[in-house]
Amino acid sequence: MKPETRLRYAQRMAPVLEWLPNSGLEPADFPMFEQYLNDPRSTPAAQLQTRICLPVK
Repeated sequence: MKPETRLRYAQRMAPVLEWLPNSGLEPADFPMFEQYLNDPRSTPAAQLQTRICLPVK
């Protein structure tokens, strides 16, 4: 993974990783996944939307 790709990923994940410890929840034994709400091939970067899904227990 390119360094700039890692940085963008870390920036997207920061809110989730900050929220989780204080939520009273813990990650479930299931992989996290992302749902892309629009198409990056036809959507300007500033308008891209991604839903981050973290299964919890």
